[in-house]
Amino acid sequence: MVQLPQNSIPGSVSGAAMPGALPRAKTDWARLAVDAAKGGDYQTAINLFVTAISHDQRNAGLRYNLAIVLERNGETDDAAVSLTDALRLKPGMPEAAERLSRVLSKYEIMEPARLDAAGLMSALAVPDVDAESIGSMAISILKIGGPLNEALQNGQWSGWDDTADALLKSRTAPLLRDTLFLRAISCHTNQDADVEHLLTALRRTVLNLASERFADKTVLAFAIALARQCLNNEHVFDLTDEEQESALGFRGALKLTAKMAHDDIKAALVSLMYASTNEIMAHAHVDGKLHGMKPKALREFLLPLMAREKSETEIAEQIPQVGALNGATTKKVAAQYEDRPYPRWTTFFAPPEGSLSRVLHRFIPEHRLAFMAQPFNALIAGCGTGRHALEASIGYGPNARITAIDLSRRSLAYAAREAHARHIRNITFAQADLLDETACPGTFDIIECVGVLHHLEQPLDGLRALERRLKPGGIMQIALYSAVSREELSELRLEPQFPGIDCSDDEARRYRASLRDRSAETTGGELTTSLDFWSMSGFRDLVLHVSEQQFTLPEISAALSELGLVFRGFTLHPQHISEFEAAHPGQSWPGSLEKWWAWEQEHPRLFDGMYNFWVEKPDPNQPAPLAIKR
Repeated sequence: MVQLPQNSIPGSVSGAAMPGALPRAKTDWARLAVDAAKGGDYQTAINLFVTAISHDQRNAGLRYNLAIVLERNGETDDAAVSLTDALRLKPGMPEAAERLSRVLSKYEIMEPARLDAAGLMSALAVPDVDAESIGSMAISILKIGGPLNEALQNGQWSGWDDTADALLKSRTAPLLRDTLFLRAISCHTNQDADVEHLLTALRRTVLNLASERFADKTVLAFAIALARQCLNNEHVFDLTDEEQESALGFRGALKLTAKMAHDDIKAALVSLMYASTNEIMAHAHVDGKLHGMKPKALREFLLPLMAREKSETEIAEQIPQVGALNGATTKKVAAQYEDRPYPRWTTFFAPPEGSLSRVLHRFIPEHRLAFMAQPFNALIAGCGTGRHALEASIGYGPNARITAIDLSRRSLAYAAREAHARHIRNITFAQADLLDETACPGTFDIIECVGVLHHLEQPLDGLRALERRLKPGGIMQIALYSAVSREELSELRLEPQFPGIDCSDDEARRYRASLRDRSAETTGGELTTSLDFWSMSGFRDLVLHVSEQQFTLPEISAALSELGLVFRGFTLHPQHISEFEAAHPGQSWPGSLEKWWAWEQEHPRLFDGMYNFWVEKPDPNQPAPLAIKR
């Protein structure tokens, strides 16, 4: 159903319009468009919305609704254009920003230059919007022409360091004043190799700037944006030994005061370009109260970082440890995520309350989900930094009593802080090992274990432990790495230049830089298409994890059979499911794992995002599970 934003179309429609006698009032055009969209006649709805807009060109609501219908009609480029137009007309329009981020995440935009830059700026200012997709699109647009395009061309031909020097020697370099560029690198994790080359060179140049240059508001604003980018990517940029030594010197001399001297401003920003907030605060000398810190731009950047770090530290101390963390592999995995909580998410889409029960109807017969009408227990086994747990807490609705466990206390602190900020109260967080069954006594109606079992030394032991916690008639979501999909990563680990899973961060940065510059046709060259490649915690999780196992569908089928669990279907893009069903007309949903295995051989990138599927534990007191009608 097409939903109109409140008050986007003034007035009301009375009576029914007859074909060939369309009313002239602008509100009637819009109402007719909505009626056509509700009836599934999207092309007519598009034409009517375009007519309505011609009568009321500054109505952001009309453009938002036009975008909905355009997307449903498969015109995704036009939908994105209409959403940026709406955001230009009505800055901060949350529904338009959220829909734009979803469109940019789901579809490839063929003509990015058509998107309105002011609309993208507006979208990036909306809290909780997916800044990754919008920021990446902003960079794509800026690369087409203008100062970023010029800087990248200069860097490729004249060298990145010379280009960076030229940009920062000029007080009025256009790129340093480009508000969309500054907003984009502040809000998202860069995913462009050439832009990384440029930003890395600019960071080196900032090290050698005279402290007095930070009195220039343009230089200060750029330095803050670059520091934010480095914090976003967790300092994944490669660096020289000389750089590192120089950055350490600034960190050692860092002093925070209410009125920051030029030397102190530079020291603070340079330090944050090379190290995390908690590392900086461990060395900084704080002199007096900082709530009145000047310059204001530095205060608005630095104080929230300090407050967040303090909050997470305090929360981490309060999170209980339940049971013990036993085993060498368990301790190594815990240490990796304690050092680098993953992922460090900053945006969150709250699903409609209770909407996950409707999602589950695709996998589980509706009568099997009757327990969700009463209070029920759910376990998130390996919740990490908590985004999935928060989505579950809202999506399952107020009847859900959720226990979220993880090996990493720092990851749990991040999750708990975000839950508190969003007033989510139906989650209990605890540091625990899912293998320790004394840690979470009792049984659960729903268990979710996404991207966790394949990091255990014996993944099947973990699956057995979860199966014992699952109630008869309960359901469980599991996500595991595909050996077919990760074949290229397995080949990388056999190369002589592979640094080893226990390598230092400096070695990881150098190795990653070498992969970044490989052609897409060589082993490892396609890794740059993964968002994980562009942050340190993501890169370690993707390429250098201390413990990783991979699976085939026959192995998964055997494990489910041993435990008596019934496969209920993959969570895949609808297009992939439709293609499978079209190729297997005799298969009822969800299809057999044997057929899916054969299909994966023909489509080896199908499960790049892991085998993500649901299973059901049969209840001996109920009839056997039946196939779902789709």
